[in-house]
Amino acid sequence: MMKTRVRTGIFIGLVIVAIGALGKVFQGYFIFDASFALLAGVGTWEILHNTGLVKSKFITVASVIFAAYCAIGFGEVTEYTSAFLFREYTSAVFLIVIYCYSMFDRKNSNALEPIIAFGFSLSLGFAFGTLLHLLCQKNESGIFYLLLCFGFSWVSDMGAYFVGSAFGKHKLCPELSPKKTVEGAIGGAVCSLILVTAFCFLFNALSSDFKVNILIIAVITVPMSVIGMLGDLMFSYIKRHCGIKDYGKCLPGHGGILDRFDSIIAIAPVLYIAEILLPLIERK
Repeated sequence: MMKTRVRTGIFIGLVIVAIGALGKVFQGYFIFDASFALLAGVGTWEILHNTGLVKSKFITVASVIFAAYCAIGFGEVTEYTSAFLFREYTSAVFLIVIYCYSMFDRKNSNALEPIIAFGFSLSLGFAFGTLLHLLCQKNESGIFYLLLCFGFSWVSDMGAYFVGSAFGKHKLCPELSPKKTVEGAIGGAVCSLILVTAFCFLFNALSSDFKVNILIIAVITVPMSVIGMLGDLMFSYIKRHCGIKDYGKCLPGHGGILDRFDSIIAIAPVLYIAEILLPLIERK
């Protein structure tokens, strides 16, 4: 199981690097848009269909499309995305459409399904959209923000796993995630702080255009790691409520898209706000 998890993790990392490289080299923002739209759509399918929260296939499929639309629309990186600027209005139209469908198909739907579908598709769409927006920053800064998000999330996750396995004694939240420990959470945050700081020094040494504010990023690293852990627990809470182990099977050893990106979904919007409010990175 562990070998499968590691192999899949390496594969995911290589795919992300390949997408980032192709998008930057060929200025192919369509590559980024399609990739994050796919993640948002698959994640929405998992949380609506695979959990059984929404029974209606029409509402589920419509929500998948809407989530992908929101992810692309939030990026706004090229002229063609101007068509997505009406996302606020289309959100209202989408909700009305699925509510009307539910109203006339009461045998296969109920009054709560449209609200559940709308909430999750909008949230996941915008969460992956913020990640897309961060990636599409100019030159190396986009890649930096993407890797920083993974550093806050996946490095913390791996650190928590190994530290918790070796030293974990006090359960963090046994009802939602029995294997998580307080010691593991602290170890994950510390590992994230060390590796993210090292990555920032490396970026400053290699980048010709940008300089990272290492002090500010070091200060926000632990809070970001905690936010990622809360995102993990949040999606575990939904799984426990629905009585499922994983959201899907598309990532062997990990589960579904939401099982792997749960913490990133929580971190990305907060990092997006931090990028606006704080001088995380500046031109040399």
